Formats: sequence, structure tokens, C-alpha cells
Amino acid sequence: QRGMKGNIIVFPQQRSTIASVLPPSLEELAAPIGIIFVGPPSPEWLRTKAAPLAIRPGKVRKALEWLK
Repeated sequence: QRGMKGNIIVFPQQRSTIASVLPPSLEELAAPIGIIFVGPPSPEWLRTKAAPLAIRPGKVRKALEWLK
């Protein structure tokens, strides 16, 4: 099984600050963005697939703009 492993920490952010840096540059787009749920209880579909979720930065940007 192939996969990636890493660490993350989350801090509260201002939506306007995040929205100002999106969309990311081409160099940043080359790096994968993934989400992995940790801690009990893990969703059933995650336990069976054990793969990170891929997200689309453009969709995140639109969601942040909608929240403004």
C-alpha cells in the first residue's frame, strides 16, 4: 500500500487572509493537499480505504468567498 504520512496543526485563521492567498501558485499546486481523519471514531469509509481525501483549492476559495 502506498501513502503519505505527515503532521499538521490547525490554528484559527481570518477568512480574508486565507482568501487573499488563493488561488495558489503553480509551484504550490504541484504539492498534494490531503485530509486524513484521526482519532476515535474514524468514519467507516476511511477505515476501509485508508487513503487521504484530495481537495480542490478552487472549491476551497469559492467556499471562503461565499463565507465573507
